[in-house]
Amino acid sequence: MKYIALFLSLIVMTACSSDKSVDVSGINVNSKLVRFDSLYYSIQSEKDFAELKKEYPLMFSSEVSDSVWIAKARSEEEQEVYKRALAIFGDFHKQYNEIIDVFKHVKYYYPDFKSPDVYTILSGFDYRYPVLYAEDIMFVSLDMYLGVDYEEYGMFPRYLVSNMVQERIKVDVAGAISRSLAAVDDFDRTFLSQMIYNGKILYMSQKLIPASSDELLMGYTKNQLDWCKKNEKDIWAYMIKNKLVYSKDENLNKRFISVAPFSKFYSKLDRQSPGRVGVWLGWQIVKSYMD
Repeated sequence: MKYIALFLSLIVMTACSSDKSVDVSGINVNSKLVRFDSLYYSIQSEKDFAELKKEYPLMFSSEVSDSVWIAKARSEEEQEVYKRALAIFGDFHKQYNEIIDVFKHVKYYYPDFKSPDVYTILSGFDYRYPVLYAEDIMFVSLDMYLGVDYEEYGMFPRYLVSNMVQERIKVDVAGAISRSLAAVDDFDRTFLSQMIYNGKILYMSQKLIPASSDELLMGYTKNQLDWCKKNEKDIWAYMIKNKLVYSKDENLNKRFISVAPFSKFYSKLDRQSPGRVGVWLGWQIVKSYMD
């Protein structure tokens, strides 16, 4: 039933617009931008911190003492990251307007959607969750979008760094909202189910940011996307021959779904392929179904 419900939802999204874009200019959303990074890293005294903590208690764990929070805000390392964020994003209004456009598209398809307030933060380079969304609030970790040339990203492998750019913010925002809307069948643990679920996330994200390229949505280069298109038949042949499609082997997610430098066919295809080939295949399945 969950799959049926979501596919009906996707059909509505397609029926609303056969074109790549819809008119959202008349849609109003109620959201505010909170530059929490600026508020936090600009504190000058214990009094400043006390006022900030009183206004935003959600942002400070009671298990951490005030002195630790203050020391963190004043540390040279944290301040350097914050300065980089200011240099890259300025007042963040360009990116915030792009996020608002995503919210408008969500509301176009889901009129009951309540736009969250957007908080900009520094997450301590938590690459797993660059955007966190929970109904009325959304956190955007600016330290995860500081550009491929940022020297502090030397701790990460290059396949991750390639997507640590500001253009990815709207994609991650759309993905976070799409995941909150997409139904998950907890009883279907097949590899096909995982491919389709991830394909639905991309399909929905494409509807929410219709002007974005396939490369940006997938986090691929043009060469990586071209490789998938060129080898699509061979990839399917490999999946079918090795009986992977309906397999419940959880290792398949690591091989073909998770972010990685390449997909793991255990063959000469490996080093030529991009990671997340299973996600790209799932996207093609969903697009074909919707067409």
